[in-house]
Amino acid sequence: MKLTIFDCDGVLVNSEEIYLSAELEYLESIGASFEPKAYMQSFMGLSPSAWKAKLQASVEEKTGGSSSSRFL
Repeated sequence: MKLTIFDCDGVLVNSEEIYLSAELEYLESIGASFEPKAYMQSFMGLSPSAWKAKLQASVEEKTGGSSSSRFL
């Protein structure tokens, strides 16, 4: 059996840019503002579990409270 994988991210729609914009907008709405470039340098390329742990710690630091009920 032969399979073909189609990777259209960035070909038809640059979904990463849209996702990043929406994510930063949401984070700002809960009191955790990030500069786009700094956010990308800090969080892009992490595994889902590492991203979640690091983002949760950053949001808690920026908001002074628990982020678990907000989005994680």
